[in-house]
Amino acid sequence: MTTKRKVYSQFKGFTNTACEFYPCHSGVKNSFNCLFCYCPLLERACPGPYKVFTDKYGNTRKDCSDCALPHDGIEQSWRFIQIWVAVAPSWDELPQSRARIREFSQQVKARFDQSDIAWASIQTGDPPPESAD
Repeated sequence: MTTKRKVYSQFKGFTNTACEFYPCHSGVKNSFNCLFCYCPLLERACPGPYKVFTDKYGNTRKDCSDCALPHDGIEQSWRFIQIWVAVAPSWDELPQSRARIREFSQQVKARFDQSDIAWASIQTGDPPPESAD
């Protein structure tokens, strides 16, 4: 007799359609995940399409308005955040670039299994690495 393992996934996200800002990001193709309303990567290096600005106090900040990565699909966005939080260094206040995204993608590829790597590669627009079979 096989025992079916219970799968816990409700903690990975939710969609709050009652929020006055919903939907706050365009380009979301899957279930909108509101769990990361304030992205845990805001002060970390990340692959998102952020812009850099200086606030009224002279602080360099990220504008992540164009980023849908932590919102696009409950399961997908959960995995994205878990992967990047594990490897992302503190943000150095530099603008985003393809070279920076590739650099962080290499860090991810060095630490995670093939299914997570393939998924992260698709999210950042890089081709998935060849399998080492």
